Amino acid sequence: MFIIFIFINFLFKVPCTHALLAKWIPPAERSRLGAMVYAGAQFGTIISMPLSGLLAEYSWPLIFFVFGAMGVVWSVLFLWTVHEDPQSNPKISEDEKKYINTAIWGNGVIDRSPKIPWRSVLSSMPFYAILFAHVRKIVNIMLNTQHLFL
Repeated sequence: MFIIFIFINFLFKVPCTHALLAKWIPPAERSRLGAMVYAGAQFGTIISMPLSGLLAEYSWPLIFFVFGAMGVVWSVLFLWTVHEDPQSNPKISEDEKKYINTAIWGNGVIDRSPKIPWRSVLSSMPFYAILFAHVRKIVNIMLNTQHLFL
């Protein structure tokens, strides 16, 4: 069950981030802000390793409870505050919506997104190569660290 959860987590996390950046960040600012967003994962690792050591001095299961609680709080805050696109967010002004739409779509009018060519995607060998490499990386990480938790 744990392996299925990890696979689903990694499968959807990065595409979700790409979609949010594409719908919210104007192209001129996207590379800088995208780098900040993706650097957060490494920053989280830098912070979590020493914090885990400090928590382990009290009780090693405390590490899992603290990070699990932080994950639940983060998920609730994310689901409560993040909107799919500027149009569905009631908290930003019309001027800001217009600025984002104009920067992304060019004329301020939202065009309908093109349909996803599923047949082409599912018959693409490069897609399967990337998918296999990503899944193999996740499995490799789990197999190489599994002994630490047994």
